[in-house]
Amino acid sequence: MGIAVVVAVVVFTVFGLMRWAEIMRRHRVHQDRVASGLDEAEAAATIAAASARTTVWFAVRTTDVRDVARVLGLRTARPVPFAEGMQAAKTGLFVAPAGAAFVMAIGIDAWHRGDLPQVETALRRLSEAHGEAFWFLVDADRDCMGWAFARRGEMQRAFSFDGNEEQVLWELGEMTAAERDLGFFVEDARDLTEDAIKWWPLPTDVRSLASRWSVDPARLADPGQPGLAGRW
Repeated sequence: MGIAVVVAVVVFTVFGLMRWAEIMRRHRVHQDRVASGLDEAEAAATIAAASARTTVWFAVRTTDVRDVARVLGLRTARPVPFAEGMQAAKTGLFVAPAGAAFVMAIGIDAWHRGDLPQVETALRRLSEAHGEAFWFLVDADRDCMGWAFARRGEMQRAFSFDGNEEQVLWELGEMTAAERDLGFFVEDARDLTEDAIKWWPLPTDVRSLASRWSVDPARLADPGQPGLAGRW
């Protein structure tokens, strides 16, 4: 009888400790979310918000996050959850899985302070390492849009337009089938102004092309895997 009581006490104590440990674990998770200002609903909203007005990103045809970060030379890289990484993209660069076939490197640093030759060099290196690499720019505030891609180390196509200055910043290669299908560079016959340029890209155009070529971050869900946040 005494042994049975002892066993019951031990079992009760063990389950009690396990329950206490689980409560503490949940409490720590809750505290972490409170500290970071992110809960599950906010995490989903963050993905869309990060892509709202100014978004710049590379998309590389690979699943190797670390190697994309290595090729780019990502500095002060640290592993972070997806939602936190999308927040970090506002001031730096976040390299993370993007669907089943791509890794994206998203963030203001992908614009590299307007240094398009540096962007081209990165595309060449990324595509040399992984076959294909793409780059997209949506800056609705400055009305600046762009896209480019390279294959096996060679640039295939690039176009960037500054709407404020009404000038083409970067143009390489011929218009692709995807651009043609989306109706790019077709002048509006109803435009009777004397403007030299009758067509210019909108954020929706860049995102539509990104979806055709690779990935649009605004349409991504949290993959449940961490990425690397840093500076480029």
